[in-house]
Amino acid sequence: MFSIVIVSHSRKLAQSLSSLASEVSSVKIPVAYSGGAGGSSDLSGTDATDILSAIESVYTAEGVIVFTDIGSSVLSAELALDLLDDDKKSHVYLSKAPLVEGVLSASVQCASGSDAAFALSEAEMSLSMKGNEYLPSAVPAVSISAAERTVIPASADKQVNQNHKKITAKFIIMTIHGLHARPASAFVRAVSASGCAVEVTNNTTGKGPANGKSLNQLASLEILTGHEISVSAEGDNPEELIKELSVLIENNFGEGTGTWGGIGNNGVKETGSGNSSTDSLCDDMVPAGKEFVFSEGIGIGPVYVLPDFSIEVPLEYTDDTAAAIEFLESAVLKVKKGISVKKEKLILNRKNNEADILDAHLAILGDPDLLDKSISLIKENKYTAPFAFSKCAGEIINRYKKMADPYMRMREADVRDVSHQVLSILEALTLNREEPSAYFSGLYDTVPEGSVIVSSDLTPSAVLKLYNKKSAGLILSRGSTLSHAAIIARALGIPGIGNCGITGDLKNGDTAAVDGYSGEVFINPLKNITDLLILKQKKHREETAHLLDAAGKNAVTKDGIHIPVYANISTAEEAEIAARKGADGVGVIRSEFLFIHSEVEPSEDGQYNYFHSIFTAMDGKPVTVRTFDIGGDKRVPFVGIPEEENPYLGRRGIRLYDTNPSIIKRQLRAVLRAGAGHNIRLMLPMVSQQSEVVKFRSFLNGVHTELEKENTPHLWPIPLGIMIETPSSVVMAEELALVSDFFSIGTNDLTQYIMAAERGTADLSSWADPFDPAVLRSIRAAAEAGKKNGIPVSLCGEMGADPDAVGLILGLGISSISAGPDRIPLIKHIISGISVMDSEKIALEIVSKAVDTSDVRRTCGFI
Repeated sequence: MFSIVIVSHSRKLAQSLSSLASEVSSVKIPVAYSGGAGGSSDLSGTDATDILSAIESVYTAEGVIVFTDIGSSVLSAELALDLLDDDKKSHVYLSKAPLVEGVLSASVQCASGSDAAFALSEAEMSLSMKGNEYLPSAVPAVSISAAERTVIPASADKQVNQNHKKITAKFIIMTIHGLHARPASAFVRAVSASGCAVEVTNNTTGKGPANGKSLNQLASLEILTGHEISVSAEGDNPEELIKELSVLIENNFGEGTGTWGGIGNNGVKETGSGNSSTDSLCDDMVPAGKEFVFSEGIGIGPVYVLPDFSIEVPLEYTDDTAAAIEFLESAVLKVKKGISVKKEKLILNRKNNEADILDAHLAILGDPDLLDKSISLIKENKYTAPFAFSKCAGEIINRYKKMADPYMRMREADVRDVSHQVLSILEALTLNREEPSAYFSGLYDTVPEGSVIVSSDLTPSAVLKLYNKKSAGLILSRGSTLSHAAIIARALGIPGIGNCGITGDLKNGDTAAVDGYSGEVFINPLKNITDLLILKQKKHREETAHLLDAAGKNAVTKDGIHIPVYANISTAEEAEIAARKGADGVGVIRSEFLFIHSEVEPSEDGQYNYFHSIFTAMDGKPVTVRTFDIGGDKRVPFVGIPEEENPYLGRRGIRLYDTNPSIIKRQLRAVLRAGAGHNIRLMLPMVSQQSEVVKFRSFLNGVHTELEKENTPHLWPIPLGIMIETPSSVVMAEELALVSDFFSIGTNDLTQYIMAAERGTADLSSWADPFDPAVLRSIRAAAEAGKKNGIPVSLCGEMGADPDAVGLILGLGISSISAGPDRIPLIKHIISGISVMDSEKIALEIVSKAVDTSDVRRTCGFI
């Protein structure tokens, strides 16, 4: 393999281009750079001795290609070459190619296994490709005619014997950006290694043929997403090459998956990768960008745009207040009966979690803030029932909208839902208008079966109605993965994308294809796209079924190490799902779930029933209960939290137990009582000092003693561990290990505290990255402290659900992983293809050498 040296007047530019060159392929490219002048190289200029050092550092007899920017850098590079030993000079080439285009072209050829001479030719052709294929015609600066280009035919690449076989195959390219640099590099590597002469033609546009070994010639074909290509291969064994290319193309060249130890994430993606260009396939294709998938699957059908709903009703009065109250109570009773029927259907279909959502709707209808207050307004102000009810519902909705916690804010959709149902019945009873509101009456009656629904947002009951209409998919301009509508859509298998910015551009009569795996929407796609999406759906279902079948077994690495995979849950329904998905236990019960959904503190017996149902669902498997983690963005009225300028750095987690001893005591009593006969552990959030753990142990012993005196059956002893999520807990990990039975690393909070970047702020997402070396070194330090003191160390943050992170996590010394229930089969599958020994070597290189996230991802092979 030849190597590359980059020379620029700006050291920062040279360094950045060096990083970029390494990112074009998962193959490690030998590249060095030189740039800048002065003692610290922060001045503009070049230094021949520094260039010489860069060449020496990557020298190989296979060749070194030196790329320069303009002016004195060329002279400095020539001087460096003069200073080089004579026996090395003949292997170093000074390229005339433009710096950026030349470096990237040569990098791809290097990764593809080309020799230096061919790479040099490709690099020096790169600007002509850019000038003729990409720059606007109005720019005369690069005016190289097609006749001036050096086009190397495939037949010149190998001397082809007349007896060689020649076969041609057709493929459709479905990578997000078409055959861009990284997949093209993989294509070129396969061709180069085969020994075959290969020509490629873009059948969709008619461009070609091009030499399959030439990245630049492939680029000139402009192969985009959905384009059909022909590949003609001639040689001793062209069948093997076509087979290899078929596998590469079928797997989208590994695009967007990330790999570790040869195991990728099977194409399971939370969002799309953005900015595909598919003008030749359909009217428009919208990349995911900030969109999110809230329900996986493929949905194709005619677009039906639902009008925005509102619960606002015109102000009207009535003299017959008794009749108005009777209408209201009748409407509420009818809605309750309807919800109860839907709930029973869900329970019969074993969708208990979704049935609980409807239970919440029944509770809303019974809320005195809604019904009793509406009746008071009718009596006192002589409002009509619809106006009084809509006014009270609107006040509750506005209250939810102002809440700090995003999960709580989403509950406004549930209030809208039940309000709509009541108002639709009231309309029939009281308004008696010739043209009633479309939202209140027949909004869903006119929805054609099999439609892709476009709306700003949907309520849970709307999703149920659309399911009855066999709706093919949902495209929303708002929404959330945590909303009750999203939960029901997932349960019913309706593909859906939220936060989609093109809902206003869609119109009835369009056809839309919703890719609920990549997060993309295709508008008026051609048949080859819909066929591929249907095939993708089939393949994904087969892979999911395969993963689920294997998930019941232990996850064992290639070197024979069992890695337990636990679930992060909040409810008994999630525990049941986790058990079905193959969870080895529960890594975290977010016990504050009960708190943030209540205006008053849950009783001890209520908490006992909650914990008992989860423990029973896990049937003897280990379960870790995190004591309530209130504070930060999670606030409840009955836990006393003072007003704070920065709640994330204020009283939260264990810091609230001193000021709320009766609340934590009731929770501990409930856990210990429910834990009798089960395998339960306790875990403390937001620990920063050893004394906090010692003090809590004493408090916990007191609760045990109290239960013992009462002769109340309970679990004892119970292991007590802590969350590692503050910088101080990392620094003091060895001391904390002395008083803890286990560690669990919460990467969500640990990342935001280590990086001083609040994880909910979108503009800080590049800082709040768990792949940052500072976070990884913190994880490694905590894992080593645990190992030194003989306690297990788990990881339970969102990083644990990232398929790209699994190998790295194990390499850092983590002994178990906890993730969302749906991720468990995939995580177990990935573990089975990983060698911990190999992962440890990569992790060691990262924590000792990486200086930023790009270093980490490059070392892992993600970029």
